[in-house]
Parts: sequence; C-alpha cells; structure tokens
Amino acid sequence: DGGSIRLFEVDPPLQVRGELLPLGNRLLAFWADQVPHEVLPPRKDRFACTFWYLDRDVDPSSVGFEKAPATQAAAAAGSVFLD
Repeated sequence: DGGSIRLFEVDPPLQVRGELLPLGNRLLAFWADQVPHEVLPPRKDRFACTFWYLDRDVDPSSVGFEKAPATQAAAAAGSVFLD
C-alpha cells in the first residue's frame, strides 16, 4: 500500500540503507536531522506522528506549546485534541 520510509547512508550520500513498510503497531524512532530519509507516496490514507525533542534550556527565543501558531489555530477551530 506504499508509504514506506526509505533511509539513506550519510556517506556515501544517497546510498539506500533500507526501507521499512508501515505496519500496524510499528514504531520507528531516529534523529531526523542526522539520518537522511524520505517517505514514499502512500496508495491509501496513513497516520503518522512526529515529535520534536529539544534538548536545550528554555530561553527568550523559545515558544511554549500553548503559544505556537498551530496550537492557537486548532484551539480556535475547536479541536478535540486540545480539550
């Protein structure tokens, strides 16, 4: 049904390291900024979650989750995920 994730080697660039199929109850976690990757087009609807982990102290440039533009827009639209 498509939607596989393709992982690449860092060196040599663009050499395919492997592909993983989207299977139920499968979790794939990796440092996206360190592992070159792409998601291949799906042939049916898929669900994916992306989490961002920041390992630095809060500073003046940090934006709290409740103040993020997407969060405010979802709240204004009555999103059930924020209730």
